[in-house]
Amino acid sequence: MHYRVSGIVAAFALLCAGLTCSDAASAAARKAARPAAKTAPVPRPVAPPAIRISTPQPRPGTAAIEAAYKAFDDHRLDEAFPILVLACDADVAKACYDVGLVHAAPKLGMYDAVKALALYRKACKLGHGAACYSAGSYSWDFARTDAARTESSEDLKRGCDAGDSNSCNTYGYRLERGEGVARDVKGGLPFYTKACDLKNDVACVNAAIDLENGIGADTDYAKARSLYDRACEMKNKHGCFWSAVMLKNGKGVAADLTKSREVFVDLCKQDYARACSQMGYMLEYGEGGPKDQKAAREQYSAACKADYVQGCTNLGWMLYRGKGGPVDYAHAVDLFSYACDKGQSYACTGMADAYTNAHGVMVDPSAAAMYRTRALQLSAKD
Repeated sequence: MHYRVSGIVAAFALLCAGLTCSDAASAAARKAARPAAKTAPVPRPVAPPAIRISTPQPRPGTAAIEAAYKAFDDHRLDEAFPILVLACDADVAKACYDVGLVHAAPKLGMYDAVKALALYRKACKLGHGAACYSAGSYSWDFARTDAARTESSEDLKRGCDAGDSNSCNTYGYRLERGEGVARDVKGGLPFYTKACDLKNDVACVNAAIDLENGIGADTDYAKARSLYDRACEMKNKHGCFWSAVMLKNGKGVAADLTKSREVFVDLCKQDYARACSQMGYMLEYGEGGPKDQKAAREQYSAACKADYVQGCTNLGWMLYRGKGGPVDYAHAVDLFSYACDKGQSYACTGMADAYTNAHGVMVDPSAAAMYRTRALQLSAKD
C-alpha cells in the first residue's frame, strides 16, 4: 500500500541528500590535490558489509501510537493517519483496524473497499476481534461466490475465538441458517450463549428465543425468561418485551397479567410499537386491569403509526366493529388493505368481509374470494 510521504519523512530525505552532496564535494577536492604522476593503485582491504539498523516503528504503549489513537478518536485524522499507517506496517493490530475504518468510510475521502477489507483481515489475523467482525460483516456485502461467503464466516469464527461478542452472535446466526458455513441448527445456541456471557444483549435475546422454542436444545422456559431478563437489564427493549409476554402467558413463571401490563405501558412510553399493540389488546379485553376500548384504539393507532402492522390490523377491526368509538368502514378498509399487503392474514379476512357486505367498498364477490384465498395462504404460513 502506498501513501503520501509526510513532511517529516521528506525532511529526512532532504537531509540525507545534503550529506551525500557534501561527501561528493570533499572527494573531488582530495582528488584535485593529488600529484599528476601516475602511481600504482594501492590494494584496499575488503570492508565488511555494513550493518543496517532499522528505525523502530511506533507500537502500542509508546507515546507516538497512543497520541495517534487519541487523535483518531478525536477525529483529527491528519495527525493520526500517517502514524497509524506506519504502526500497521509494524503489525500493530489496532492501527491496521483504524486505517481500515478510514478506507471503509466514503465520507473521509479515502474510500477503498478492497484495501479496507485487507486491513481488517490483517488486524484480525493479528488477534483483533472487532476487526474480525468488521471483516466478516463487510465482506458479506460483496460476497458473490460460496468461497467468498465461507471466508466471510471464517472471519467471524476467528473473531469469536478472539473474544469478540458480535462475531460470536453473528456466527451463531449464520450456523443456524447455513450462511457461509454448513447448516447446524443446534450450533447457534452455544455461540449465542458465549456472546451473551460477553455482555452482548442481542445474543441473550437470540439464545432465549432458541430455548423458548426448542431450537438447538430442549425447550426451557425458565432459562429463556432469565436470558430475556438479562437482556432487559442491558436496556434491550426486545428482552423486556418478551420477558413480559412470558409473564403474561405464564411460561417459565407464574402468570401475572397486572405486572406484564405495567411493562407494556412502560415500553410503549419508550415508543416500542409492539408493546403499544400488546397494551391495546389488554385494554380492549380488560386483561391485567380495567377494560378501556377507547384507550385501546389509541394504543393500536400508536403502534400502527410506528409501522407495527399488527397494530394496524387490530385498529382496523375496532373501527370496523365500532369498538371504542363510531364505526368507520372507509378507514378500516384502508388499514386492512395496507396490512393485508404486508402479510397479515386477519387483515385479508377483513377485506373479504368488506367486499362481501359492501362495507366501505362496493360489493365484489371475485375480490372477496381473492382475499379469502390470500388469508388462507398466509394463515398456512403462520
